[in-house]
Amino acid sequence: MRITIDATSLLVRSAGVKNYTYYWLAHLRRQARPGEGIAGYPFEGHAAKLNHERSPLSTWSTALRLGLVYGVNRLGPVALDAALG
Repeated sequence: MRITIDATSLLVRSAGVKNYTYYWLAHLRRQARPGEGIAGYPFEGHAAKLNHERSPLSTWSTALRLGLVYGVNRLGPVALDAALG
């Protein structure tokens, strides 16, 4: 089984939603069986540390991922399928 969660909130400054998403993804990943994938879109990998003031990624990586989200929102479901595939 593969689950993908919208983790866009991890890329922007926030508190409540970012906190909820971060710990939800971490818990799902701990509970996953071998072979099961828990992904955060567009944030691949694990956030090393929760930071409410900024993205845990570099400025360049954050900008690329936010650009991807913008493009997918403008182009629609076909673009989302391509980005997730």
